[in-house]
Amino acid sequence: KGGGDMGGGGMGGMSHGDKAMDMTKERAMDMERDMKMDHEMAHSDQMGDMIHKSTVNHHQLAYHLINNKKQMESMKDMKGMSMAGDAAQMKSHHLMVYPLDDAGKPLTGSKTGYLVTSPSGAQQKAMAMEMKGGYGADVDLTEKGTYKVTVKIVKGDTQIVDNFDYDVK
Repeated sequence: KGGGDMGGGGMGGMSHGDKAMDMTKERAMDMERDMKMDHEMAHSDQMGDMIHKSTVNHHQLAYHLINNKKQMESMKDMKGMSMAGDAAQMKSHHLMVYPLDDAGKPLTGSKTGYLVTSPSGAQQKAMAMEMKGGYGADVDLTEKGTYKVTVKIVKGDTQIVDNFDYDVK
């Protein structure tokens, strides 16, 4: 009845030959925990909603939208989560696109950008960062009405451009 399952405490008493195996096992446990957390977060309402799906040049694109304010509120009581940014300066939403190639594998290592046109015609451009098999950027969707969203994904000679409308009520 010890703390052997508590991460780094399980290496005492092992020979040097077992150290690499224990570190590999520990890394696998960390990956399993991270994957479980990713899986739980992916199915959580707080991680946003799928707002659009399309197929362009044999690539499947799935778009998710995360409400940043709701996300921050849900995380404020979590240990280890510091809310260093000023919520008043934060953009209202985080837009993610998850592109899959024709084999169904995530399209990684590309440059991805959004052009979002508000109902009043104001345009905002955002370069997306690669994260968790997709590309995300913060956008401001505070105005009610229909937004026009354009995404451009470039990887080598492959260029994907997709457009869709999104209604904010």
